[in-house]
Amino acid sequence: MARSLVLLAALIVSLPATAADIGVSSVIAEIDLAVDLFDEDVPLGGLSGLTYDPGCDLFYALTDDRGYIAAPRVYAFKLELQGPTVRPIEVITLRDGPIEPFARGVLDPEAVALDPDGLLWVATEGEANRGVPPRIAAFRLDGSMTGELEIPSPYLPGEDRGVRSNHGFEGMSVSPDGSRLIAAVESALIQDGPDADLHRGTTVRLLVFDTATGSPISERAYRVEPVP
Repeated sequence: MARSLVLLAALIVSLPATAADIGVSSVIAEIDLAVDLFDEDVPLGGLSGLTYDPGCDLFYALTDDRGYIAAPRVYAFKLELQGPTVRPIEVITLRDGPIEPFARGVLDPEAVALDPDGLLWVATEGEANRGVPPRIAAFRLDGSMTGELEIPSPYLPGEDRGVRSNHGFEGMSVSPDGSRLIAAVESALIQDGPDADLHRGTTVRLLVFDTATGSPISERAYRVEPVP
């Protein structure tokens, strides 16, 4: 993942209230981020997900470091459009217990979304080749995990089924009221057919979860075109 931010005018102003309000986005700037922006001793790492808190005017960027450079983490920062410049606020270390961060290689963070209650939802692809399942978990802003969603068995690594390695949950969003979470896999599940390539498309799945119960409530198939 590139260590840069591409700013879309429509994205940083507000989210549309209805489909009729959706306009055309345009690129207004691109910022290259220094590898020591947050910590001179820990490289920034690739950025795989971005979410925004309009109440605090804060962005949260997720690194896709699996813990090999430093513990899995989220960067909080403010964006000054004059310039533009990025002002670091803090580094949030993701933890699976009260104190200890996740062990190396347990998470492959790819997507992040902030809900109205101030919880950060983080999706990880897992590592199917090692039998590590994909996960979607909720974290407080101090980095402590509060729980995770129930991932249906067809997505779990197994014989002739499940997500492919490095092709698990890649995109995610939370409904405005926080009651629903929608997650999309990067490519077809093994049982759904081959990956997309230059000559053929594929079918990916979108899952909708009830965040109150943690359970999936619906699923959609989405046909994608060949790789451009």
